[in-house]
Parts: sequence; structure tokens; C-alpha cells
Amino acid sequence: MGFRLRRSVRLMPGLRLNMGLGGLSLTAGMRGASVNIGPRGLYRNLGIPGTGLSHRSRIVPPGTALGPGEMRVSATLDLDASGRLTIMGADGTELEPGIERRIRREQEPQLRAWLDERCAGIEGGFDAIVNIHLSTPAPGSRTAFTPIAFTDRGPERPGELVVGFWDRLWPGRRHDLERAHAYECETYERLHAAWDGRRQAHALAQEAERVRVEERMRTEPAIMEDELERALTETRWPRETLIEFAFEEGGARLVLDIDLPELEDLPVQRAEPAARGLKLNIRERTAVQLRRAYALHVHGIAFRVVGIAFAELPALLELVCSGYSQRRDRRTAQEGDEYLYSVRVVRDAWAAIDFTALEHLDPVACLEGFELVRELSATGVFKPVEPLVRLPRPQPSAPAPVPPALPEGA
Repeated sequence: MGFRLRRSVRLMPGLRLNMGLGGLSLTAGMRGASVNIGPRGLYRNLGIPGTGLSHRSRIVPPGTALGPGEMRVSATLDLDASGRLTIMGADGTELEPGIERRIRREQEPQLRAWLDERCAGIEGGFDAIVNIHLSTPAPGSRTAFTPIAFTDRGPERPGELVVGFWDRLWPGRRHDLERAHAYECETYERLHAAWDGRRQAHALAQEAERVRVEERMRTEPAIMEDELERALTETRWPRETLIEFAFEEGGARLVLDIDLPELEDLPVQRAEPAARGLKLNIRERTAVQLRRAYALHVHGIAFRVVGIAFAELPALLELVCSGYSQRRDRRTAQEGDEYLYSVRVVRDAWAAIDFTALEHLDPVACLEGFELVRELSATGVFKPVEPLVRLPRPQPSAPAPVPPALPEGA
């Protein structure tokens, strides 16, 4: 098997998804979107309840005078289960029918813009799931080492000695000025020498760091571990999860295990603006559509992780990437890990992908071009498989034995 190092990386946020219709009052009972018509004008307020994050934008400029028959009210926007826009009072009470009709009539452009934002949020979140592979880096595209700048400005050089007319006339004045100036120059030279020493030490330290990162990373698996962990944690993922990986053969080979999201974590609804009326048409995605999206997503996760590894690790020649999910055994009801796929990829074959046109790439079909273990039906149903390489799972420590009870009176 050769030399092996192993590490578990918790990504914050990570791969696991928990996305529903999601965000901003689109989920029943969730607040976060309102329209306020007050003394300072008409504002649209958007926020994520419980986080303190919010956005406020003006619709009607402040100072707009009220015309005859006009009034100022506060209202909140929401969507009902069918996607129809509802307008309630700021305190959650129903508005008078006449006031609600007036808001719908006079603020229709702003209300449609609010609906468009909600629709884009739903569809954009789903697109990010099925297109997670689009931001995968090309092999060898690792950013070159950037040294930290030396920011100490150092001492300021004294100016030229200036002896004025009266200084020449005053006895001893010129001598005092020259002596003071000589002391300033001597102090400057001493401080500058110390500053220059710090500057050179900083440059040597940065060069040593460059050597450590760019040269020793090709031969020292421990440093390769650090760089891969850094790259994975700096990548934006939907939610927290765990990736386990182990280097073999001195860092030339890598084995990765990825905890995949569940099919049930994918958003089941989609939305589009209705042709008529202030509402969104919200429909359920079919089981086949969800399974297809799930297959794209879990293959896209593997594609992206493989791409990060080959981009960051110049000495890596081959890797095995396996994805597993938690399933319950129908015989025992016990939850366990089941592998959905396992793929072996070599660098030369990976380099044949055109990373400038990933929008035309299907990650499911792409992984099929490598050594792939997977059982996937035409309707997107996965069957468990045995991975090419199985990383041992850390076993929970056994409970300490309970000492026998002492007899009474002992």
C-alpha cells in the first residue's frame, strides 16, 4: 500500500444541503419581506429572520407630499400555499379591502419586482445545486505563492543641515547645529540598519515559505495535506459536511470519501411568474426530475472535489473519489453508509477536459469516461456498490467497563 496519511476535513459551510422553498417568507410562517409606506417614503425591506441580516431600499423618494385623499400605511408581503401574493398589515392583521386594492393597483411594478426576486431566489438556488461543477478549477491552475508585503516604513532620513544668517553670527551656534545634525544622522543610520535587517529577515522568511509551499509540497505529503485542506475549506459549499482523505505512495495517490446529501434534501418545488395576476405558479417537481437533479448534483460534487485536488497538488498523479450516503437497512432499520459511486481518475486523462466550456459538460457522463463503479438506473435510482478503495471509518470508543458491585459491608 505504501506510505499513507489520513485526515478528516469538516467544511464550513459544506456539501450537505437542506434547501426548501427557502428564504424570505416563502416558507409558511417565515417573515422577512415587507413594504413600508411612511413619512420618509415607500421602502422595500428584505431580511433573513433570526440572523440580523436585512436590506432596505427606497421606492418612493422621501419628502413626497401626500395628495388629496392619500394616506400612509405599513404592509407586509407574503405568498400563500398556491403562490399568490398576500398583503397584510404590519402587525399581521388584514387590511381593509379598499386599501389592499389600492396598494395592488398603485404599487403593481414594485410588487411584481418583489415576486421576480422571490422567483429568482428559488430557481437560482436549484440551479446552484445541479450546476455545482461549473466553478471547478483546471488542473495546474493553482494560484502562485503571493508573499506578504513588508509594511514597516522604516525611519525617515534627516534633511540637509541648514545654517541661517543669524546662526553664523551667533558664537557656537553653528557648531551646535552641526553636532545635533550629526547625532540625527547617526541615529538614522542605526535605526535604518535595524529596519533593513528586519526587511531582509522578512524576505528570507517569505522565500522559505514559498519553498515550503511550492517545492516541498511536491515531496512531503504532510504539506500536501495542509494545502488540500486549505483549498477545500476556502471553497464555498452549500452546508457543513465531512470529507475524509488519505495520501498514499508519497503523495502521488489520493483517496477521498465524501458524505453526500440525501435525495430528500433537494428542493421539491419550482416557481415561475404567472402570466396574469400578482402570483407565482408553484409546482412540484416530479420524482424523475428530482432524481435526475440529484444525480447531477452528487456527480458534480465529485467532479469539483477531483478538480480542486488536481489543481492544488502538482505531484498528484491519481486519485480515487467515492461518495456515500446514509440509508436504513430494511431488515434491521439500522442506519449505515452505502456507497453510490466510486471513480478512479488519472491526471493525464483529467487534463483532456475543456475547463473553459464546463457549461456544456454533463458531470454524470463525464465520470463515466473514467474507471467508475456505479449502478444507476435510467430513472436516476442508485443501488449501493462496493467502492474501489474503502477508507476505514473511525470506530466509536468502547464504553469503560463497569466494575462489579462491592458486597455490603466491604
